Amino acid sequence: MVTFALTALALLASSVSALHSIPLTRRSGYVLESGAVNLTAFQNEVSLMATKYEKNNRILRTNLFNDKATSRSKLRERGAVSLAIKSYAVWTGPSYIGTPAQSFVTYFDTGSSDFTVADSSCPTSSCGSKARYTVSKSSTAVTTTTTVTTNFADGTSSKGTLIKDTVKIGGLTVTGQAVISSSSLSSTVADLDSDALMGLAWPALSSAYQNPVPFTQYDQGVGTKGVFGLALSMTAGKSSLTFGGYDRTKMTGIITYYPCGLTTSAAYRTYWQIAASAPFVNGVQAITTRVNMILDSGTTLIIAPAAAAAQFWAAVPGSAKLDSNFWTFPCDSPPDVTFGLTRVMKKWAVNPDDFNLGVIEGDESRCLGAVATQNLGLGTSWILGDTFLMNWYTIYDVQNSRIGLATKK
Repeated sequence: MVTFALTALALLASSVSALHSIPLTRRSGYVLESGAVNLTAFQNEVSLMATKYEKNNRILRTNLFNDKATSRSKLRERGAVSLAIKSYAVWTGPSYIGTPAQSFVTYFDTGSSDFTVADSSCPTSSCGSKARYTVSKSSTAVTTTTTVTTNFADGTSSKGTLIKDTVKIGGLTVTGQAVISSSSLSSTVADLDSDALMGLAWPALSSAYQNPVPFTQYDQGVGTKGVFGLALSMTAGKSSLTFGGYDRTKMTGIITYYPCGLTTSAAYRTYWQIAASAPFVNGVQAITTRVNMILDSGTTLIIAPAAAAAQFWAAVPGSAKLDSNFWTFPCDSPPDVTFGLTRVMKKWAVNPDDFNLGVIEGDESRCLGAVATQNLGLGTSWILGDTFLMNWYTIYDVQNSRIGLATKK
C-alpha cells in the first residue's frame, strides 16, 4: 500500500481541464410502494451476478488456459438462471461510437471487460427497443472476421461481430476500439436498462481478448496513463465517471493506493481487486482468513461465498437467515461494518444507511442486510458492489496496476 498527499498527486493527475467526466444515473426500483424493500429485485440481482461471473469464468478459462470443454452440467451447478425482471444496479451514461458519432446509453461495469452494443441487424425479439449500431454508417469502422459467441449457464447466448471503431466518452476519443456489435442478445444482457454495456476490467475477461477502453486509452496516450475515477451516489447529480485521470473536485484528503491483486491460481490480473482483505463487524474481524475483494460497480450488493457469509452474519448481533441468499438484522441496531484492505490497519467504512437495503415487508423491525451469498465460482473472493463503492471515491490506474481510495465529497 502506498499513500500520497493529494497535493503531491497533482503531479500525477492531469489538469482538471484535461479530464473527461460524464454524469451517471441509476435506475430506481428497490423499494415497493408500501415502502418495504423489493426483495424480488435483490434476489434477481444475485441471479444476474451468478450469470455474469459464470460468463467471466468461462472467458478466463478460454483466454488463459485454453479450456473450451467445460460441460453445460458443470456450469449449471453455479445456479445461474434466466431473469424475469430487469436489474436495478445499472449505472448509465452516454457514449458515442463511429464517425459520425452514434449515441448510446451505456452501462459502465468495473466487473466485466466487453463493450457490447446491439447491431442494426438485431431483431426486436432479441434486442427490444435498444438503440442500434449501424456499422455501415461509420466511416471509421473496420469489420473483422472475428465472431464472438457468449454462452450462459441458463441456456441463452449472445452473438456478434468484432468491430474496431472510434469511441468517444465525455470528450475523450480513442480509435480502433474493440466493440462487439451483437446480432442477438441473451436475455441476461437484453434486459439491462441500457443500450450498451461497457466493461472496464482487465483484457483477460474480454470475450475476444481485446483491450477495454481504459487500456486502449493508455496504449494511445490519451489522458493520464489509463486512469479513470468513479464517484457513485444515490443523490441525483452526484455520480460521475472520469476518464483521463481522476476528478479532484469529487474527493478530499489523501489517496490510499493498493496493488491490483492477481486472480487466485492464475498469474494474471483480471478484476480490479485487492488481496489479503477482510470485513470487520463492530471492530472485530468477521472471517477467519483474508481474501480478495473485487470492486464491481455492476451490483448493489456485497457478495461472499456461503461459509464466509455465514461467519460474517454470525458476528452481527440479532441477525437471522431470511432465505438461501440473504440475512436480516434488527433495524434499530445496525452493525458497524468496515473493510480492512490488505494487511494494513486502515479500514474503510460502509455507511449504515447503505448497508441497510430496506425494511422487510410485514415486519418493520427487521431490515435486509447488504451482505449476501452466492456461488460465483470465485473461490474465497468477495464482491464489493456499490453499497461499498458509494462511500468512497475510487481510482483505477492501468499503468501502475493499482486501485486508489479517497474520501468522497
